[in-house]
Amino acid sequence: MKRIILTPEVKSKIEALGSKGVPDVDIVKQLNLKHSTVSKVVTEYWERKKDKMDKVTINIDELPKDSSVEEALALMRRGGVIMVNSKRKANLVVSFDFDNTLSEKPMQDLCTKYLQLGAEVHVTTARRSGMKGGIEFENKDLFEVTDKLGIKREHITFTNYDNKVNYVKDCDMHYDDDHVEIYHINEHPSKCMGFLFEGYQNTDNGIAPNY
Repeated sequence: MKRIILTPEVKSKIEALGSKGVPDVDIVKQLNLKHSTVSKVVTEYWERKKDKMDKVTINIDELPKDSSVEEALALMRRGGVIMVNSKRKANLVVSFDFDNTLSEKPMQDLCTKYLQLGAEVHVTTARRSGMKGGIEFENKDLFEVTDKLGIKREHITFTNYDNKVNYVKDCDMHYDDDHVEIYHINEHPSKCMGFLFEGYQNTDNGIAPNY
């Protein structure tokens, strides 16, 4: 089947579906377009709208159970603040790196929001656990933070410097300050999306994300 040409009419259809939070993959199926084309159009739409958008509300109870997570993710990466109306949990699985990521206050605040949403939060760190060559790794600083946040210890993974993509494939998203880890996660054909955290910088208007 021939792919539809991206005319102004088709672009309007993509924007109309994207504005309702329809996942990119469903728009691709409906209009028979390339995923990269749909993603670009929808992302540009939200870039124009996000300055005027205070929040996006999703009523998960009105969505098919298997689509709620993907729709929420699609909206989250457009820059909107999501308020979820639901009697059941969103069932998101979110992973955080620790050093220079979850060790930082802004990421801890974000983690708390995910936990309040009902998400299952994991920590995936390159650190070692236990003993290595006679050196003991206690990770006290890590456990102090994760215990305070309420992250279960069974959800903490020490990769021992192995690539994290091998450990976050079943998560919906992973936050990390390492460009290489994020690159490999986003290149891997799994559902996990990688988000780069580059810290915060001082500006004339106070503290701002260092994107």
